[in-house]
Amino acid sequence: MNKILACFLVFMFLVCTVFAQTAVDEVAKGMSTGDVSKVSQYFDKVVDITINDQQSTYSKSQAEMVLKNFFTKNKFRSFSLRHKGAGTNSTSIYVIGYINTEKGKFSMYLMFKQRDSNVLVQEVMIANQPGE
Repeated sequence: MNKILACFLVFMFLVCTVFAQTAVDEVAKGMSTGDVSKVSQYFDKVVDITINDQQSTYSKSQAEMVLKNFFTKNKFRSFSLRHKGAGTNSTSIYVIGYINTEKGKFSMYLMFKQRDSNVLVQEVMIANQPGE
């Protein structure tokens, strides 16, 4: 019985890891092309967004509009992924990258959480790079 339980737990961990990598990779791909619609597909029902110390909580559709508005004001040039990893509890994943725009360089932090069988973006932080 213990062998069956151990095998099941290993299988579930591997399945969750594959789903998580897919969501993270798809969001990174969307960011690399400036495709907010692709990114917002992975937003949770409620998303915390902080842009240069202005923080608020938005519904999924509002969060998409906030991110589109950011890119309207800051014409997108490129995105480079710098790091991705898991949080201290195995249900969260984070991505750190840099957004280059016509108005300068911004750092970006995205935090994903496991929701049922989905991995969804719950937090987005964007901040001007010092000296930019």
